[in-house]
Amino acid sequence: SRKKLQDWLAYMALQCRCWFRFSAGKAYLLYRTDTLSSDKTITAAMIAQNDDFTTSTRLRRSPLDEVINYIDLYYKKDWSLTGDEAYQAISSTSDATSIAAYGQKDRPDLFKFDFVTSATMAADVRDFYLARYKDRKKIATMLLFLDNAELEFADALTVTPLGALECE
Repeated sequence: SRKKLQDWLAYMALQCRCWFRFSAGKAYLLYRTDTLSSDKTITAAMIAQNDDFTTSTRLRRSPLDEVINYIDLYYKKDWSLTGDEAYQAISSTSDATSIAAYGQKDRPDLFKFDFVTSATMAADVRDFYLARYKDRKKIATMLLFLDNAELEFADALTVTPLGALECE
């Protein structure tokens, strides 16, 4: 099917556990590790205050529709066929604790991976996405001073005023 190049590259990056980004006219492929290793620590002195001298820090939970706790990953595509019949293999997994908490949540169209060809790669990618999306995430938003301008998309941070919360 016809897609923009940026959409194809993002689709391929998803299948490799990566983020694909354009920044300052350059393309970046950022590998997503299993565990976060902090690139920078944000202290209370780095967080700006609102005009009424309250903290600009806000915490919320990710939306429930972002939870994925059941995955059927289709892979090993036969390019001569179309639809679900084109995929010669399926790798499945689920998380019982997450299903008990949120109900079964899946995104069947998201995990049709045209470029994954081996069972080992399918299992690795499948397990990574299940671990990442089986629970709702804490989302911290805050205003930082200009001396933190070097932060880039997908940098791992530790926010000490929030009990040393590690986030991406």
